[in-house]
Order: sequence, then structure tokens, then C-alpha cells
Amino acid sequence: MKIFEAFDPIPSRLIPLTAFPERIGAAVRAHTLPDGWENILGQSCDIVLVGFPVSSDGTESEFLGLFREHLYSYFRWEHHLSVCDVGNLRLPWTMESGDEGLSQLWNELLGLGQVIVCVGGHPEALIPAGWALITRGEPVRLTVASAYLDFNVLPHSADEHQAVSFIEAVIQRFQNHLQVLSFIGLQNFLNPPSLWQEIERLLFDLQRLSEFREHPAEAEPLLRLSNMVSFDITALEAAYIPELVGRRPNGFTGVEACRLARYAGLSPTLRWWGLHQIVPEKGITPSVSAQMAAQIVWHLMDGYLSRILEKDPDDSSEYTTYHVPLSGFGHQEILFFRHNITGRWWMKPPLPVSNTGDEHILIPKFIPCSQNDYLTASRGEWPERWWKWLQKITL
Repeated sequence: MKIFEAFDPIPSRLIPLTAFPERIGAAVRAHTLPDGWENILGQSCDIVLVGFPVSSDGTESEFLGLFREHLYSYFRWEHHLSVCDVGNLRLPWTMESGDEGLSQLWNELLGLGQVIVCVGGHPEALIPAGWALITRGEPVRLTVASAYLDFNVLPHSADEHQAVSFIEAVIQRFQNHLQVLSFIGLQNFLNPPSLWQEIERLLFDLQRLSEFREHPAEAEPLLRLSNMVSFDITALEAAYIPELVGRRPNGFTGVEACRLARYAGLSPTLRWWGLHQIVPEKGITPSVSAQMAAQIVWHLMDGYLSRILEKDPDDSSEYTTYHVPLSGFGHQEILFFRHNITGRWWMKPPLPVSNTGDEHILIPKFIPCSQNDYLTASRGEWPERWWKWLQKITL
């Protein structure tokens, strides 16, 4: 496919150049006129930035323009970060190409950079992105940050119109390729009891908004293992996105949203990150919301630049190892590993690593965890994170 046919170029005025050498925009290779793709083709990027408008009224394009103005005016880092901005997806192209075309597009963009950052679009845009990863031989490890899961109008197929829940759609589309599905920020009063039951039955990880607020660092292990992250911007408090449709009084603060983005950027496995549900009110300039989105993406980039690649705990002296006897499991124990530089924790399942009946899916040899998991095991209790992985391995 001709990738350039899918994107509209962005105005050159949005990219500050030599006059601002210390700002992010000075280091961005962008799809602009008159240079077109000459700035990007043949390049290898850390971050590939994609704008994804889904309506033709121009409000989202205005938002994406303001978003870029703010992001590219922020100061960059001491270390170089390569950003390729391919522009905004053309609405007619996305409508005509469907999921198959989008999957091919994401696949090509994954070959261009390490991480795709998609700003705009609906959460279901992650479905073709996930298939792009599967095409490349990777499992799907997805974390969703959202207040509720009511974006559940995905049909079973083109011939059927029966709506299914988001979880059902993800499971149906990815099937055995789905290795991890985690949720952060869900609010009890916005979701039916059946949702919590479904999450528990399927052994998915969940951190409600109240739990995240009390122990925000517990979100980091969920994001460390994820290669896909979907962030619903309406999960923020209304004060931080005052011009967007769907805002609510309760949600993440701006600082919390930036923290989650930085955790995601720190993950060495991250390949696709999306900021979704961006629907500006008509007739209102979304200046505050665009600034918020830009700051979230800045922190994602900051996390990416702050990565420290950790060696395998089994073969490295970079870790301190803790042997914790497992109550009720005979002479079994849980091995915990704490990295001496990053302070991050890992644990090893007590059973041999094996396939789960599908050659594509391998249970990770080491499971991201937190110090709280170690402290729980030290009290003679089974850490919930470990227990869920044990069931995934043995069922």
C-alpha cells in the first residue's frame, strides 16, 4: 500500500524550527508541505505520531492542530528523541479501508518506529493495531485506562448488527493471541455488576480509580508488560478537559494521567499507545484540553527516554533475589527479584513456563510485580497477581 495516501500533511507553522532549537518541534521530522514524505521516508524513529480524526466537521482537526502547537513548543530533553509526525489520517481513507486497511497501515508504521502514538479516534481503533502486532509475531498485551467500558457497540462481523461488549469484542477478535488485558481507572457507579464478574472470571487485572489513587505505583507493573495501551481522555476530571464531550466531575487528575503515560513510556515492550474519545464541543476552542493531551504525550516521551533495559533476572547480578516460602504449597516458593538500579520488582511463577495450547502464546518467564506483592508473600499470603498468573498457566 502507498502509505502516504492515507495521511493529510500538517501545516509547517505547527513545527517550530531553527529559531527554537531547544524545543521538541526542532527535532521533529514531519509530513508537511511542500516536503511531503521526504522528511520521513527511509528514517528510523523512536516515536511515530499519528492524528486520527473521525468526524468531518473540523473540530478534531482543530484540536489536533492545537495539540501539536503545544507539544512542539515544549522543551525537549538532554538526550535526543527521534519523532516522526506522519500527519492526520484522511477520513475518507479510513472509512473506505476498514479494519483490514488500518491493520496494514499500523503494520507499516510499526516498521517505521519503535512506538506508535495515536491521538484521536475511537477505542476500537486498537483492534486493527493489535492485528498488526499479531502479524509481526507478537502477542497482544493490552491495558485500558478508562472510567467505564460503555463503548460496546462493536458488531460480531460485517453481516451482523448485534452489539457486544468491549471485552467480548477484544476476546473474539484476538482469541488466543490475547495474553494480557488490564484495566485502570474504572469507576463502580459507571459500570454494571456483570462487568466486574466478567473481569474476575476471565482473570483480567483491574485497578479501580480509588485503588489507583491510593496506590498509584501499583499501575506500573500492569503497564510494564503491555505492548498496547488505550487511554480514554474522558477518564480525566472535567476540569482538565473542559471543552470535551463526555467529561465528568470525577476521574484522573492531570498529574495522574501524566504519571500513567510515563509508566507506559518506561515499558520496553510498548509498541502502540492511543489517546482516544477526543470529541470537542462545537463552537468552543479546546485550548485547555489540547494542552492536557500534549502534556500527557510529553510524559509518555519522557518515560521512553528514561528507559533502562533490564537483563534477565536469572542471568544477572543487577538484581537482589528473595526466596519466599509459599504457604500451603509444600516446599514451593516464590522467587522475587528487585533490580538494584531501577528498583522494579519481578517474580517467577513456581511452575515450568509452557504454552497454553497455542504456539503463539508464551507465558512470560518473569512477571512484573511490586514490592507489595513481595510483602504479601512474606506474610504467608498468596499475592493476587501471582495467583492469577498461576491459574492462567494451569487452566
